[in-house]
Amino acid sequence: MTKFTHILFSIAFLFLLAACSSSSGGSSSQNLGTPISEDEFLQSITTGVYRITADMDLPDVSFDVAGSTVNISASAKSHQAISLTVNSTTSAIYDACDLQGPTSSNLSDDVVDPGVPGVTSCTQSYYKVSDTHLQMKYSCTQSDTGTPTEFVVDAVRLSDNPAFNLGSLSLDFSSAAYPDANESTGVCGSMVTSSSVTTITPPLPDQGNSSTSETSIDLVAPYDTDKRVMLEMTFSTDSLVADTYDVEQYPVFTSDRQVTVTVLSAAYGGTVTSPETLTATGGTVIIDSVSSLSISGTYNVDIGTGTLSGSFSLDLR
Repeated sequence: MTKFTHILFSIAFLFLLAACSSSSGGSSSQNLGTPISEDEFLQSITTGVYRITADMDLPDVSFDVAGSTVNISASAKSHQAISLTVNSTTSAIYDACDLQGPTSSNLSDDVVDPGVPGVTSCTQSYYKVSDTHLQMKYSCTQSDTGTPTEFVVDAVRLSDNPAFNLGSLSLDFSSAAYPDANESTGVCGSMVTSSSVTTITPPLPDQGNSSTSETSIDLVAPYDTDKRVMLEMTFSTDSLVADTYDVEQYPVFTSDRQVTVTVLSAAYGGTVTSPETLTATGGTVIIDSVSSLSISGTYNVDIGTGTLSGSFSLDLR
């Protein structure tokens, strides 16, 4: 597995594990393009900004608790922006749209372990939909159960320019302790929707059937001269609409118009891999427009030391 395909694998499979860590597998129902070899796949990778999409329907998970059978079914879809600067047939600079920023990558024979707990014996096949749309089909085995796991990751090149210009982000703090920001270049992000249904047969005395759904929006922007900042919003529905959402400090949602908001940056302390986090305790987020690949809006939240307000937009089309 090359470094680039390992990156795509990790994005998709770590997301799958987060969506349903007890799952024994996943699949994608989308159509595949024309089969190509790994060499042809690597030759098709060029400099630019890519949208990585993983769409998964997870198989049911069942287990027994206190004489009852608990069954969980889940589905998830992730859109993530990445950037790649190809310097030669073997060398590239990779940016995962995170707080760490660009890192060096080897595109040729840099074979690595996928590094995903509980997964072994992964193989991949490659497909080409168009000059700007590649696909990777992963076939893996769960090490604990031996159950096959199969899913498809799409890589769509959005731009031939490796610079992120996928939206905007502003932060206006009432406290001088934190730097403000107003960025319309260098912005990237991700959009993730997930849902699950839990049935308990027979119902337990203190717990019955339930369902959950969420949409997570992350935006990353340049910040404080040489750092980055991430705005994370998790909404209490997988079907966002233009409306006002009330901020909750914890993701214990009771309606489909609630959201949690956090802001992360090494500028507040910590490191790029373990940054300090500012958590909103109240306020509102207003979505002005939203689609499956884009969103824009404003926010005004309480963060304990004052207030934080601003605007955001992300377009992954």
